[in-house]
Amino acid sequence: MEAQSATPSAEIRKLQDRYTDGYRVARTIVGLGRLVKLLGKILAVLFPVVGIAVSLQTRIYGFGPAILGVLFGGVSWLGFFVLGVLISSQGQILKALLDAAVNTSTFLTNEHRARIMSLV
Repeated sequence: MEAQSATPSAEIRKLQDRYTDGYRVARTIVGLGRLVKLLGKILAVLFPVVGIAVSLQTRIYGFGPAILGVLFGGVSWLGFFVLGVLISSQGQILKALLDAAVNTSTFLTNEHRARIMSLV
């Protein structure tokens, strides 16, 4: 059995390539969701800073720009956070589906399964 795992057959290599590509796509989707959430955090900080800077530069408007900056920052953070969670969850669902497919494949040994799922 160890000789088989050292030199996998052509069928096993094709399966490994297919599943590796699938996991790569899933990780990319999860990473995109994290990037969207990070963008929301950046905007949550940027809007209030710009609002405070505008309110300090133009004393005519008082604290209106600062309040609007905080409000826009909070709303943008919430929107981007929800969108990022939804995107990341799609990647996690894809990973779970791939895990189920790999786990039930009769062509693979436990060692192959662990390697494909990046558990070793």
